[in-house]
Amino acid sequence: MIRNTSLQDDDSVNRLLETLSHPVRRTLLRRLRTNDTPDTVDLENVLDELVDETETSRENLEIALHHNHLPALESAGLIDVDDERRTIRYRPRDRVDRILDAVSGVESNR
Repeated sequence: MIRNTSLQDDDSVNRLLETLSHPVRRTLLRRLRTNDTPDTVDLENVLDELVDETETSRENLEIALHHNHLPALESAGLIDVDDERRTIRYRPRDRVDRILDAVSGVESNR
């Protein structure tokens, strides 16, 4: 059987771009990848920073994170969430870092 790796790669890129399409997810990943201690980040600290950056109420942001953004990022293999400890760990990916850098450049030129 011949596998079309080009189509598989395209599908993978499309899923990744869909996951990264929301600005809260990109902001969260940028925060996690610039963290001085890359192992884990406390969710409460991340929430405080995201509230400031997104101008969203803490309650609405926490609901959106738990029900939408964190599951999407975890499903894509970009983060690990420890609900018991309320921590998040970034799982570095070169492709994700390149996309975030490119989008950051575009967003900063607005």
